[in-house]
Amino acid sequence: MIHTLQSLRFIFIMLVVLSHYIGSSFDFGGECGVSFFFMLSGFVLSLAYSERISKGLFSTKPFCVKQWIKIYPLHIITFIIMFALDLRLEKYCEPEAAIANLLLLQSWVPADRFYFVANSPSWFLCDIMFFYVVFSSLNKLILRVDNIRLYSISLFVFLLYICLMVVLPSSLVNPVLYANPLTRLLDFIIGIILFKLYISDKGIALKDKLVKKSSFVVSSMEFSLILLIVVTAIVYPHLQPRVRTVSIFWLSIPLTIFFFALSDQSKGVVSRFLQGKTMLWLGNISFCLYIIHAPVLRIFNSISVQVGISDLTTIHFILFTTILILFSHLTNKFNMAFLSKIRNTNFFK
Repeated sequence: MIHTLQSLRFIFIMLVVLSHYIGSSFDFGGECGVSFFFMLSGFVLSLAYSERISKGLFSTKPFCVKQWIKIYPLHIITFIIMFALDLRLEKYCEPEAAIANLLLLQSWVPADRFYFVANSPSWFLCDIMFFYVVFSSLNKLILRVDNIRLYSISLFVFLLYICLMVVLPSSLVNPVLYANPLTRLLDFIIGIILFKLYISDKGIALKDKLVKKSSFVVSSMEFSLILLIVVTAIVYPHLQPRVRTVSIFWLSIPLTIFFFALSDQSKGVVSRFLQGKTMLWLGNISFCLYIIHAPVLRIFNSISVQVGISDLTTIHFILFTTILILFSHLTNKFNMAFLSKIRNTNFFK
C-alpha cells in the first residue's frame, strides 16, 4: 500500500462531499474528486494485480464478484433510504430510472433523470463496475505495448475526444462526457499508464532521487502541486462545461497521483502528514464516506432545521462532518464484518 495515496483518498472524497454540501457553486470539488478516483483506481488496481495478470493468475469473474459484494449491499441500503426521503418530499422518479439505478446501469443512459436518481453519487459505482470488468484486458494491453505505440494510440484517442467534446450538444455534455462509462474509461486508463511509468526504469530512478532530496525541496514540489490544483479551481468557473467537466483535470490529477506515489518514502511536509495514522484511517473509510454522505447530509439538514442550527455555518459543517465520519466508520466496520463472513463461500469461487 502507498500510504500517501491512501490518505489522499479522504481529501478528494471531502471535495466531493463539499460540492454536495455547498451546492452548485462548488461543482469543482465533485468533478475534481471523481476524476481523482477514476485515475487512482486504474493506478492502485494495477499496483495490486499486475503481477498476477502477467502470470495468468488473475480471473476477472471472481474479482468482479468480490467488488460487487463489497459495493452492492451499501448501494441498495442507501438507495432505499434516499428513495424514501424523496417520496416524503413528493419527489418521484420514472420506474425505468429507478430500476436502472438499482442495477447500477444508470450511467449508460444519456439522460440526467437516470443517473441522478435517489442516492445520486451511485452513478460512480456504475462506471467503476464497468472498469473492473475490462481492467485485466486493459492492464495487459497497456503494460505490454511499447511506449511509442502507446503514445501514438493515446494521441489518437485524445484527438477523437476533442472532436467529440466540440461537436457534442450542450444537453449531452454531462450524460456523455461526465457520467458515461465509456468516456470516463479514459481516466481509468490514465491511471494504468501512470502505473506503467511508475514501475519503469525512469520512474524507479525518479523515486530514488526524490528520497534523497531534502525536506525543503520535496515540500516545495508538494506545495507546487497543491498550487496547481488551486489554479485549476480558479480557472474552472471561467471555462465551458464541456472543457471543465473532465479534461481540465488531465494535468493536475495525474501529476498529483504520480508524484505522491513516488514521494511515499520522502521527507516532504505533506507526505509526512499523509502518512499519519489518523489520515490513513480516514483514507480507509473513504469509500463508505462516499456512499453514505448524501443520505447523511439529507437527514442532518432536516434535523438541523428542526433544532434551529443555521445551515452553511461553521458549527453546522463541523457537526455534519463529525457525524459523517462516525457513521462512515461504523458502516466500514459493518461492511468488513459482512465481507469476512462470506469470504470463503461460493461467491468467491
